Amino acid sequence: MKRRALLYTVAAVIFLVAGTFFLINEMNDDKGSLAEVQETKNKTQVVRAVVNTEYPMYRNFEELVAHSDSVFNGEVASYEDKLVDTKAKFDVTGLTAEEREAVSINQNTDDAIFPCRVFKVRVTEDFKGNHEVGDIVEVKQLHGKKNGLDYSESGVVLLENGNEYLLFLQDYEDSSSSIVNPTQGMYVEENGEHVAPDQAETSIEVNESKLEELEN
Repeated sequence: MKRRALLYTVAAVIFLVAGTFFLINEMNDDKGSLAEVQETKNKTQVVRAVVNTEYPMYRNFEELVAHSDSVFNGEVASYEDKLVDTKAKFDVTGLTAEEREAVSINQNTDDAIFPCRVFKVRVTEDFKGNHEVGDIVEVKQLHGKKNGLDYSESGVVLLENGNEYLLFLQDYEDSSSSIVNPTQGMYVEENGEHVAPDQAETSIEVNESKLEELEN
């Protein structure tokens, strides 16, 4: 009986050792597989797509102010790139077939999550809206990567850290504010006047006197 018990014990030990070697080999094989998958991901091609978004355009300064929820001077303190529920619908005119497919994948009706650069803007002078000097307002612009597609938006000049802008915004309860449109909603100060960073035919001349009236 003792001999039989000893044989069972030796057999069990051999089984455990063999099983351990088997598991080690399996883990090594898995590590190799993971490395290959990671290498494949690193080689994934990023498709760049400049998308065209339809924005309302305003005929004059008064219309621009009337259709803006907030108007203020503010300094960009920082930004963060993240995915945001934008509820955006993009005009795919001018995109390649590959770009159209990528955009279609990203903007199905159940998924309005898009990559955005979200800026924290410190209010320095308030003209319209529910903000006070010193408040931090989050402002989003379409920018970044999702599902292998590198998004940017036609006609958009991104805000820059440390710069001060006059902004005309649309505010949302559950999301960061957005600039009303790329050519009429943001201005920098040059020689005492506010000018659009990227001048276009649709740009509006800021009426400085009426801007001061808003503050009063």
